[in-house]
Amino acid sequence: MVAKLPDEIITQMHSEYMSGLRMLDVALAHGYKSESTLCYHFKQRNLFTRPRGGAIKASQKGHENGNWKGGRVIKTRGYILVWQPNHSRAEINGYVPEHILVAEKSLGRPIEKGEIVHHINKDTHDNRHENLLVTTQSNHINIHREDLQKCKAQS
Repeated sequence: MVAKLPDEIITQMHSEYMSGLRMLDVALAHGYKSESTLCYHFKQRNLFTRPRGGAIKASQKGHENGNWKGGRVIKTRGYILVWQPNHSRAEINGYVPEHILVAEKSLGRPIEKGEIVHHINKDTHDNRHENLLVTTQSNHINIHREDLQKCKAQS
């Protein structure tokens, strides 16, 4: 059976918990061996508790993760991605194609909707700004169409 605790003590422990401490740390500071007593009292009073595992998930993002490899990965088709979770063009996993970041830095503005960053030498690993061309979708298609026609003419 769980001991009854005065509301003032529960309120104090809950405010410590809400300040970012783990429930176990709050419990130990108040003389309890586990967080189960706090959990019980918080639930009885409908007090907010963070989702289980939330602290674990938060601590395993980015460079805190044991599999962190520096925030650069190579995607299929050779595109290099850089971890920039707050970027407007970030994918769901927080990565942005490096050629977009380089082009934006070179232009001094974000790539607009409808603009494409083309690798002039067709090497998707080569993200030097002099190898990148910011163009429209239709012009990008024409560039590849011309390249295809050149290849057919040579064979």
